[in-house]
Amino acid sequence: MSTTDMTLGEAARFAGVSQTTVRSWVHKIEGAQKLPSGGYSIPMNSLQAYLSARSKGGPGRAGASAQAVAQTAPEQTQYEARLQAEVEYLRGELKEARGELKEAQAEIRRLEAEIRTHLSGGVVGAVSRWIKGR
Repeated sequence: MSTTDMTLGEAARFAGVSQTTVRSWVHKIEGAQKLPSGGYSIPMNSLQAYLSARSKGGPGRAGASAQAVAQTAPEQTQYEARLQAEVEYLRGELKEARGELKEAQAEIRRLEAEIRTHLSGGVVGAVSRWIKGR
């Protein structure tokens, strides 16, 4: 899966529908595929295009009624709200990832210091000094 692909659960949360609903859409979403693991890979841009077409009464909705087409504005608002929710979710994920990165960098610095300590003392340090002295 690329970084812009979503799992079935992520796509369902993004679209504001159940996983069962997204599963029924998979064959209609360009590039969506079932993985060998049994999960799904759904390109975000294709899901967005599918949702947009559905909200406009396009290919996602066979024979949309006039009433459904008239609901485009409220559906667009719902779609924008889902997008905003996704942005907030991704901001939270980014903040968490940045925290994890800082922790990993601190651990790397700690391990580097420990390695330097071990190289300067003990048998390894003696061998290291002997090699440098040659």
